Amino acid sequence: MAKIKPKEPLLSVLLSVILVGLGQIYSTKVLRGILFLAVRLALIAVCLYFILAPNVKINPSIYLLLLASLFFQLYTIVDAYFCAKGFNKANHVKSGSPVGVKILLVAGILIFLFVFNPSHAIPLYIKANIVQSLRVSDVAMEPVILKGDRIFIDRAIYKKSSPVRGDVVVYRKPNELTAVYIARVIGLPGENIELKDGKVLINGAILYEPQAIAKIFYDNKGTKGQEGGVTTIPEGNYYVLGDNSTLSKDSRFFGSIPRGYIAGKAYKIFMPLERSGPIK
Repeated sequence: MAKIKPKEPLLSVLLSVILVGLGQIYSTKVLRGILFLAVRLALIAVCLYFILAPNVKINPSIYLLLLASLFFQLYTIVDAYFCAKGFNKANHVKSGSPVGVKILLVAGILIFLFVFNPSHAIPLYIKANIVQSLRVSDVAMEPVILKGDRIFIDRAIYKKSSPVRGDVVVYRKPNELTAVYIARVIGLPGENIELKDGKVLINGAILYEPQAIAKIFYDNKGTKGQEGGVTTIPEGNYYVLGDNSTLSKDSRFFGSIPRGYIAGKAYKIFMPLERSGPIK
């Protein structure tokens, strides 16, 4: 009969830190490990649904769900330790790992828990490539977006499509890359744009759609926004204006924005809760 090898509880913990459920699988609790992983993925999916769906309001329960997800992960780590201990007890074996190995395992747990934890990599990837949160620090888009609002930015949308007129975008100025700004796309590449009597003229015709643009009175300000002055938007560039025309520093002052400087589309307010909802 083959000799049963003991399970090292600290190794079980390390595996669980690397991937939820892996420690349980290592300790021969395969179904338990798969169930834990499925629950963890389901919690992430529900949270992403509330974050990514533009027309879904942020419910206060989402924060309880995020807290529950954190506690669930901690529980799976502790459970992995006791699964390994339980295996050894049931099979009357002892782990007996050398002190040096245990020290390395503890070091590995700490490193993966606080430095290289894949659970940390997921949010970082989401922030860089899918969705990012931002606290608005100016009044350029009032009253649609107020100073202090916290919004979600779709970082993926312009990787597969181009900005369209009416999109509220977050961008950087070519000569000021450390700060981010927010405004609405008004003019598209190749168009001639003019501001006259508070209206936007595209190629000489007054712009009536979308309504979010047509209803705003745009002040003639800046060197690129004077009445009678026509700006030709270069290819690959976009002319952006803030809804709060009186106080917004936008393309009227510094010209059009290259597409590469547009970070993404602002699509949802998530804080404060009473204002949460889609940005239109």
